[in-house]
Amino acid sequence: MKKNILLVLFLVCATCGWTQVKLNVQGGAGMSTITKVSDYSPKVGYRLGVGLEFPLSTQWALQTGVQVLNRNYQLDEVYKGVMVDGGKEAALALEAEESINAIYLHIPVKAVYTLPLFKQSALRFSGGLYAAYGIAGKFHSTSDLYSSSKIDVEDLIFNCVYIPQTPTHITIKTKGNTFWKDGLNRFDMGLSLGVDYSYKNIFAGLGFEYGILPISDNFVKNPLSAMLGETSTVSPRNIGLELHVGYSF
Repeated sequence: MKKNILLVLFLVCATCGWTQVKLNVQGGAGMSTITKVSDYSPKVGYRLGVGLEFPLSTQWALQTGVQVLNRNYQLDEVYKGVMVDGGKEAALALEAEESINAIYLHIPVKAVYTLPLFKQSALRFSGGLYAAYGIAGKFHSTSDLYSSSKIDVEDLIFNCVYIPQTPTHITIKTKGNTFWKDGLNRFDMGLSLGVDYSYKNIFAGLGFEYGILPISDNFVKNPLSAMLGETSTVSPRNIGLELHVGYSF
């Protein structure tokens, strides 16, 4: 086993020496949201990681690395509807507030083109794919349901904590892990684009990512309709825009 480890280390060192691999560290912050559900607004998250760059020519290179990526989604909306119970109609209003936090282990693989400028500075354009795996995260929501008639919690299907306020008003609280069995999909993949300005060993830039896999196959689009047992789900994808800075060794 030790011999195998030493052999792998030797091959890695030899490869690094041959290709002049560059190591970099970077961090940044950005906004994340999802497609198909316009009620969720962008929210700030962070990104930290290390990267490797494999030069292919004087202007082209291949980039990869490992990053810890935080995506956040925020919901703050009012939903209105009508419930029919025993032949009687009741007007409903749901004030919903929800926050979803998702932390991914993120691996990009991108081709990079360098456009030299002046005095050791350059513009660097990148494009490729990313793969991400959800490792942690929490979600929580607090909603207030108002009705024109007395609310019977047996008519509601969510596994929630119901806090009676009045016969026609209850507060509903939920919380849990983001990546539980009925939560978000752990695996994500998508397109990654970016542009950086570099000066000597320092770089700063802008990145954009668009998921090609859904983060959930049964994401609730309308919390009020879902609460009453009506089908209201979509399969949204991640969208992220971020600013970052870093240093190459």
